[in-house]
Amino acid sequence: MIVKLISILRVTIGLFFIVSGFLKGIDIGWFIDIVRGYGILPNFLVFVVSVLIPFFEFLFGLMFVLGLWIRFSSFVLISMVLVFTFVSFSKYIFGDVSDCGCFGRFIKMEVGLTMFVENLFLVLFLTLVSFKNKKEG
Repeated sequence: MIVKLISILRVTIGLFFIVSGFLKGIDIGWFIDIVRGYGILPNFLVFVVSVLIPFFEFLFGLMFVLGLWIRFSSFVLISMVLVFTFVSFSKYIFGDVSDCGCFGRFIKMEVGLTMFVENLFLVLFLTLVSFKNKKEG
């Protein structure tokens, strides 16, 4: 029973990142503007980071769905979520609660407490899947 729940959780999380990466990637120009708007990267890195984020979200989400390299994928996805959370929190502290760009232009999500709670649960679920996989592997 627990193994099935962990598998459902793993696939759901993987699909979450696949959708997130895909929605950013299909309108990369818009996402580049979002990344630039955070104001933390030098201009020469904005394009590279803006392309790599959706690519890695899609790739590691797919690996999660397929059950490939779960611990490594978990580590990468947790790292990304923590960086996103830190960057979004700094945006929130300075009073900017505009769209975080988490799901591209298609799903608006303001920076705020709800987003931080969701990210906390995402990290917890990623850790749970990774830990459970480690015990079984």
